[in-house]
Amino acid sequence: MKKLLATILALVLALGLCSVSWAAGLTTETDGVYHIKSGEELLAFAKMVNDDSKTFEGEKVVLDNDIDISTQEWTPIGERKTGGIKFKGTFDGQNKTITLKITNCTDYGALFEAIEGATVQNVTVAGTVSGASVAGVVGQAGAGSKIINCTNKASVTGSSKAAGVVVKIEGNGVEVIGCKNEGSIGDEAPNGAAGIVTYAESANFIVKNCTNSGSISGKGASGIVYNVSDDGTGVVESCVNTGAVKSTSDSNAAAGIVAVNSKGNELTIKDCRNEGKIEGSLCSAISYNEFSNVSSAPNTNSGEIAATKSRSISESEATLDGNCALNLTVHPYAVLKISSGSYTGSIENKGSLTVNGGTFDANKNFINHNKLVINSGTFERGVRTTEDGETTINGGELETDVTTEGGKLTIAGGIFGGEVHAKDGGKVEIKGGKFTFNTTTNEVIDIQGDTSAVTISNGEFAQVSAARFCPHNENQLTVTGGIFTSEEMVTKLMGDAVNGPCATVVDGQNTMYAVGSAAIASAANSGKKVTVTKGGEITGINANVKITVADGVGDVTVNGEKVSSGEYTVPEEQKPSNNYYYYSPSTTTTDTTKGSPKTFDAGIGIYALTAVLSVTGMAWTAKKREN
Repeated sequence: MKKLLATILALVLALGLCSVSWAAGLTTETDGVYHIKSGEELLAFAKMVNDDSKTFEGEKVVLDNDIDISTQEWTPIGERKTGGIKFKGTFDGQNKTITLKITNCTDYGALFEAIEGATVQNVTVAGTVSGASVAGVVGQAGAGSKIINCTNKASVTGSSKAAGVVVKIEGNGVEVIGCKNEGSIGDEAPNGAAGIVTYAESANFIVKNCTNSGSISGKGASGIVYNVSDDGTGVVESCVNTGAVKSTSDSNAAAGIVAVNSKGNELTIKDCRNEGKIEGSLCSAISYNEFSNVSSAPNTNSGEIAATKSRSISESEATLDGNCALNLTVHPYAVLKISSGSYTGSIENKGSLTVNGGTFDANKNFINHNKLVINSGTFERGVRTTEDGETTINGGELETDVTTEGGKLTIAGGIFGGEVHAKDGGKVEIKGGKFTFNTTTNEVIDIQGDTSAVTISNGEFAQVSAARFCPHNENQLTVTGGIFTSEEMVTKLMGDAVNGPCATVVDGQNTMYAVGSAAIASAANSGKKVTVTKGGEITGINANVKITVADGVGDVTVNGEKVSSGEYTVPEEQKPSNNYYYYSPSTTTTDTTKGSPKTFDAGIGIYALTAVLSVTGMAWTAKKREN
């Protein structure tokens, strides 16, 4: 009998060494890990943190089974308030599901209310969550916390903020990796609703490889992160939204990835994709507000953007087609192409915008701060380029003014009915296009500011009376080419700004004035009657073409040949000018002898280089060429 009692006692002691019992049966086993197998043990775990002030720092808790505790109100783990106990250990759900119920929680209700330096991973939350600021998995994520591979399937409704995974990131270095939201998120949520994180208010946070497929609705809403606020800086990378996102407020934004950047903080949005419908007054596929540092990685959109007031473009590659009655902002690093449609709102470009078609309303602004290329389209409004902007116009119909205020404007084509303005150090280069200047003002080419300048090398300037071609600063105007309506416009109003030859051009009953060799040659080669009125060098005129040189004109050369006043016909073969390269081979009388010297002349200017080639070497000599 004594032996039996000793054996029983030994077994009891052995069992005692294998596990230590905590309230309601939560135990740590030989592996040093706390195992939760039931609802009672889950409640005991919450009590150990909330009532017994155990943080579990450096310890691990695992979930061994799916647990449903939705028949009673869940009290979130940890306490967000200052001095409150936060969970600081590792909680591994081992891909199990906790089904819970939270009703009327006033402050950051979730499975965990507050964590700090903790890891919460591999757990799915289902059921219902409601209150003021609420989420499925974590209410507040403090410094150094990691939320990894967590999924929310619960319906989350918040009267202030709502999120699928985390209400607020509120500490540096927080990581939210590989998380998913599949539940519906929102209700009123006047301060934002999001699939993954509502607010990010810390430095160096990471939200990566997260997806939202649930419907998101609130006064402001986003598929992944709603608001990067205060000192928030970080990265949102490789995230995907496929859920419908809707903003119910005219003044709050809706976006597929990030909706709001309250403080203009630095944020990188990289390799993200929106496939869901974005609906509201202020909408964007990727991010609505401007960020200081938005990655140029290929963020993309394939979802419908149903904006009623304003749309923002921050994705790297996007194309707009169709009608758009809203204000549009293209953010830095974004690349947008507009190919067709009618646009009646303001357009502000801070990224890269190419316009290949469309009609743009007269009553709204079109402002470029970065890179703008216009290849086609009808612009009833003016196009303005600011200090850092570069605008290139290759085509289209611009019915009102084009202006640069410190930036660069290049015009290579298109039809222009308004004025051209260079202000505040702005530079305008006109290399083509047709200018009708349908205006009653006196300054169709307007130069303001000591460092502003306009250069005209080509283009057609029609329907402009001499009195209306009046730059403020003629000394900052350079004209080397173009076709103008009158000689008076060029000789009197441009004066010393004109460089190169000039000529009157008669085409039937119409008389124009050509400036520059290219314009004169083009007119002459097309059969128009050309009379040179100002000297200079003219090249590119075809053989047998006739031109006239007016009396008293200075030196005129045509294809390198000096021409006096009167009519001149370009010969079939004309000796090039001394200013041209030429090749004139010659051989010695011993040419038939193998290895004998051979010479040729390579004329450069008025000098010729003579090369003597032999089997033993090469010698160069120079001699002045006799004309």
